[in-house]
Amino acid sequence: MLLAMQCHGAVSASPQSELLKRAQLLLDQEQDKFALTCLNNLLSKDPSNVLAICQLSRAYRRSEQYDLALAEANRAITLAPALAEPYARRSSAYIAKEQYQLAIDDSNKA
Repeated sequence: MLLAMQCHGAVSASPQSELLKRAQLLLDQEQDKFALTCLNNLLSKDPSNVLAICQLSRAYRRSEQYDLALAEANRAITLAPALAEPYARRSSAYIAKEQYQLAIDDSNKA
């Protein structure tokens, strides 16, 4: 819970990489709501942070907000089309939406 509390306003007090690490730990601990807060705080300061966008897509997918997960994965792909992770995140969201051919297509790109 302490980790979750550190996400509020933490961007100005610590490097953005630390906030991203906290969000990833929260996701690993299945504290998706707090991870979403961390990631949104980070992205308010650094809106083109592709790794944070990918983690935001992950958090939305785990929260069963599949359209938001797809939107964030698409944003990450637009910013970094050569990276595999955004395609993997989008593939995961497509699987959740039972759009299997699209998931396979993205898996081949990842």
